[in-house]
Amino acid sequence: MQENITIQIGKCGIQLGHEFWKQVSSEHSITPTGLISSYKSSSKKQNFRNFFREIDGGSYIPRTILFDLEPRKINILKNGTYSKFYEEDNIISGTEGSGNNWSNGYIQALEINQMIEEKLRRHSENCNSIGSFNILFLKICREKTALFGS
Repeated sequence: MQENITIQIGKCGIQLGHEFWKQVSSEHSITPTGLISSYKSSSKKQNFRNFFREIDGGSYIPRTILFDLEPRKINILKNGTYSKFYEEDNIISGTEGSGNNWSNGYIQALEINQMIEEKLRRHSENCNSIGSFNILFLKICREKTALFGS
């Protein structure tokens, strides 16, 4: 069995990843609290462990790390329906946003860089066989030629 680790970066990465996890968990009958409601087929029993890790009490959490300097989107996840779905230790956010100031964001990212590396190392060491790293984020390209080739 190969485990997959997902890294969700920024507002877009967190929103995209959240929709991904909602879809994967519904396909494997995992509720927003991490419990398995029922199985529709035996093949689904085997492959959901590629994305989820079992914790005490028989509940499952996704193998993901969420990171954003702006705490607003992360706070929405923490207070929503899926508040118990993500492991609290794997959610990393800044105390304040960068305020659209590149240098503020750069300095804040440097301060929590070691924390992110430690989470990624810990996740990797807990896997028997890493299948992939999925990185979800938004890269804005301001050049039209790069997007449309003209």
